[in-house]
Amino acid sequence: MYQAVKTIKPQAIVSLSPAVYPFCLNNLLQDSKAWVDQGLCDMIHPQIYRSNFFGYNQEVKKIVQTFDPNSLSKFAPGIALTANGKDVRHQDLIKYIKTNRDRHFSGQVFFHYEGLRKNNDAVAIALAKSAN
Repeated sequence: MYQAVKTIKPQAIVSLSPAVYPFCLNNLLQDSKAWVDQGLCDMIHPQIYRSNFFGYNQEVKKIVQTFDPNSLSKFAPGIALTANGKDVRHQDLIKYIKTNRDRHFSGQVFFHYEGLRKNNDAVAIALAKSAN
């Protein structure tokens, strides 16, 4: 599929959003390691939906240990603004972003937009302040 898309539109970005590895392989038959190793995607957004920094950081460590260091720029992890029924603390979100930058990931993807708008845009405001 990757080659077919690139043949039709070479500038298209093929991105995938599997569960975290190796859970995705063992439980969902999503072999994200093979996809990255074989160059079958341009970007990958593992769903690191954790409600605290410790859990998030553990998953990032697995990525760094499992994947080729040269492929880390393909990663932009998925971050849930509400994970496991709990809103992620603003301080933890800022730590998630810093961790991604420290690991040379390309960024992050936030799920869902509504989380940025909760409580009079509290998360959006905290993230904007941290960028300054």
